[in-house]
Amino acid sequence: MVARDGFAPQLKLATALGLVLLSLFSASASGAAVCSLAVTSTNDSGPGSLRDAMTCSNGVPGPNTITFNIPGSGVQVIQLLSALPEITTTVTIDGYSQPGSSPNTLVNGDNAVVLIQIDGSQIRNVVANGLTVGSAPNSLVRGLSLTDFSGSGIAVLFSNCTVQGNVIAFNGGAGVLIACIDGCLGNADGIFGNSIFSNGGLGISLGGGASPLPNDNCDLDSGTSVANQGQNYPVITSATASGGSTTIQGTLNSVPSNIYHVEFFANSACNPSGYGEGQTFVGSTDVLTDGSCNGSFGFLVPSTLSGFVTATATDSGNNTSEFSACLAVTCVRSGPPARLIIDKPIAPQGSTATLTWDPPSQGFTGSYTVMDSTDGGATFKAFGSTSGYQLSFAVQFPVGTTVIFEVLADPGCGPDGVSEPSPKVSMQVVQTCPRTGDPQALMDQLQVAVGSAWSLHWTATLPGPASAPAGFYEIRISRDNGLTYQVAGTTTATTFTGSPVPQVDLGKLIFLQVIARPSCDPFSVSAGHSNVVFFSVLPGCEAPQAPRNPRIAAVGKHVGDPIFPTDRLSVSWDSPASGPAPSGYFFRINGDIEGLVTGGTGTITRARGNGDPMTLFVRSVACSPQKASAAVQSAPVALSLSPPGANFSISASPKVGLPVTFTDTSSPQATGWLWLFDDGTQSTVQSPSKSFATAGTHTVALIATNGAGSMSKIQSFLMAPASATVSVQQASQTIAFTASEPGRRRAALDLSGQGAAWLRLTSSSSAEETLFLRFLDAKGELV
Repeated sequence: MVARDGFAPQLKLATALGLVLLSLFSASASGAAVCSLAVTSTNDSGPGSLRDAMTCSNGVPGPNTITFNIPGSGVQVIQLLSALPEITTTVTIDGYSQPGSSPNTLVNGDNAVVLIQIDGSQIRNVVANGLTVGSAPNSLVRGLSLTDFSGSGIAVLFSNCTVQGNVIAFNGGAGVLIACIDGCLGNADGIFGNSIFSNGGLGISLGGGASPLPNDNCDLDSGTSVANQGQNYPVITSATASGGSTTIQGTLNSVPSNIYHVEFFANSACNPSGYGEGQTFVGSTDVLTDGSCNGSFGFLVPSTLSGFVTATATDSGNNTSEFSACLAVTCVRSGPPARLIIDKPIAPQGSTATLTWDPPSQGFTGSYTVMDSTDGGATFKAFGSTSGYQLSFAVQFPVGTTVIFEVLADPGCGPDGVSEPSPKVSMQVVQTCPRTGDPQALMDQLQVAVGSAWSLHWTATLPGPASAPAGFYEIRISRDNGLTYQVAGTTTATTFTGSPVPQVDLGKLIFLQVIARPSCDPFSVSAGHSNVVFFSVLPGCEAPQAPRNPRIAAVGKHVGDPIFPTDRLSVSWDSPASGPAPSGYFFRINGDIEGLVTGGTGTITRARGNGDPMTLFVRSVACSPQKASAAVQSAPVALSLSPPGANFSISASPKVGLPVTFTDTSSPQATGWLWLFDDGTQSTVQSPSKSFATAGTHTVALIATNGAGSMSKIQSFLMAPASATVSVQQASQTIAFTASEPGRRRAALDLSGQGAAWLRLTSSSSAEETLFLRFLDAKGELV
């Protein structure tokens, strides 16, 4: 419950007693409690969390106070992962105890600082309220922000409760729900000075309906089991914004001869139900009903409101109503500023002038827009804006301009409130920079060939020494006989050379003019203009376009292969895409002397011999005498300075008499190879093959070379003996077996025939083989 001066004195006493009891509890419980009522962390749970403090409060007798002291500056967001426990013991949850926060101290308006936000965005998939007050009479919730819950921001189910100074927004249900599940007799819920907006249900709901409870004459449901005794809400009949303030008028029908506290709120939008919420608290007043149950009010808000206004009513028993119906603020057009003067009716260019006016009415707090016209008042445009009564500015209008000014007053409630213009004043802009003399210009050539440059000179007229005039000369050129001009260049000298004449200007007269622009005149009003000179364009030779795609490669290598300091170079490029055909090209690498290639687009050059990165510069030439294009350059080419890491592999299972392959795997890539074999032979191919005559261990060496140097690799390998095949032959019959295979081999000979029998042993191996022979008879006995 909240006590207010001059209103319900009995509530002051109850609140004071409550504070005494709270102080006693805190003192007595400090030594015995095993839990804490202080919130020191934004964690969802655990020591120091809000959940832990609420659980602690529910477990000990009340009244209790939950305070906040979370480290860090700014808003501290407590993001919940599950619904908070229901409040079952009388408690004050004081968000204003957080360091840096503070309650509202204004009679009209709201300067509260709320730094504790309880966020339910992570549990919107379940039905959950921000805070649920159960059997906890006389609880107080203040200084919190409850947002993004699927249910209501605060739900009061059984007990009377006070909600004060709280932001309650973006929740799926009502902002504040007073449900009174077990009856509401004796309960009173006060809802004061909050910011309630953008909730899915009503801002305040007495019972949870989708629409507000209807007002009844004389509030006959007062004292029944309806939540907050069904307190009637006010009816706003008008809301008018004008001159920096807003007047809200309306009526309240309730219990006769009672005082009611009415709070007013501004809203950017109306709740879909048509019965608003309370986005911004703007002030309050007390209303006395007469014997016929009716009271009226008129409340002045000392600022200009826009959008919609709403109101609530609270009786002397602390029962707050639902929000009233929304009413759009009517914006009344402000009167114009009564007087407008300018301190410099005649203003030199570059000086400072000041406009001053009177407000349209005493206490006007809106803003002003200064309008200007440079076409005699036919049209006006915005020149500047301010919330004060004067505007100073630098005079930058062209010399000779007459500027007309007027001022509009804007109370800030919308375009309908902008006033008619103030009385008008005018200002004449005059010259401040000395007039510059007109230069006398003279062409250096009256006829210029295509591809050649033109030039002219003139007399110096800018102030100051000729070597450093206070300003510059602008050279303008026309290719359409003086109809239009473009800037050809600027200079501080008294001569100028233009670009070579292109082929498209052949046969034309080219007009030129010099303008002297002094630095003291940013608008060039006092500039000097020379006489117009011209030259004719004759046939000539136009310089060629630049070549394209210059590139460097090593001779004999593929594009992209590494280039070494010892490599000869191939430089090449593509001819220009358009323009005259070049007769040749000048090229150079880095800072070398240029070489000339006649007609070609490439050439072979010597090896560089050093490790400097290389860049190719090429320009095309044509005409007689020669005219060259601008040079184009290739991307820098880095040389490879690392010799190859010599390496190779040997084919698997080498045997005597069979070819063995040696595969080069050197990296970086080699460009030359020397193979040395232990039988005295050599090879210079990249990956040679050769056979060996003897079995056993052999050794091979590789010397790999590239433009950066040489490296070597020696490797040994085991050569297996050749497989010897032995043939046993009788007459035309041949039986063969491999002698090198282990174990015994048997060949059968038929000796039953007549004549001599003979046996021949042959071997395909070049190596020496030893055989052990046995002769057995048909019975297997040794012969």
